[in-house]
Amino acid sequence: MEQSIVIKNLANILEQSNISYHFDASTSVFIHGIDFEMDDIDIVFMYSEREKVKEVFKDYKMSLSERVCEIGLEYFFIEVEGQQVHCLFYESSKAINQDEFNKDAEVLLIDGQKMMVQSLEFYLKYSRDKQKLKPRIREYLAQR
Repeated sequence: MEQSIVIKNLANILEQSNISYHFDASTSVFIHGIDFEMDDIDIVFMYSEREKVKEVFKDYKMSLSERVCEIGLEYFFIEVEGQQVHCLFYESSKAINQDEFNKDAEVLLIDGQKMMVQSLEFYLKYSRDKQKLKPRIREYLAQR
């Protein structure tokens, strides 16, 4: 299934489940309208919602959780409608509220679906940019 449809469906599921999230990394760039082929869909969740997220997606093919201790990250993958979805939980979000969690994200309305998306400015500042998207992002922002 087309990635944009899967993203919209995921946003709807998460909104209906009242789960704090934001689309992150190159997925945020894609949602903002810069078209390219993503290898997966990245979503960051509040660390405290790990079990709730697993419960919501229990009927999907799910990998085991893995940890990257150096950066305080726990993650797993799910497969949704043929797309790989990377679910990320940073320990740094343990002690923060939802407003702090989404301080670098913005609400976008795409085809009638509200979704939380990391800002392009955040991507420019912090991303390793494996897809070499930064020049396209700068051009996009200059045309806004």
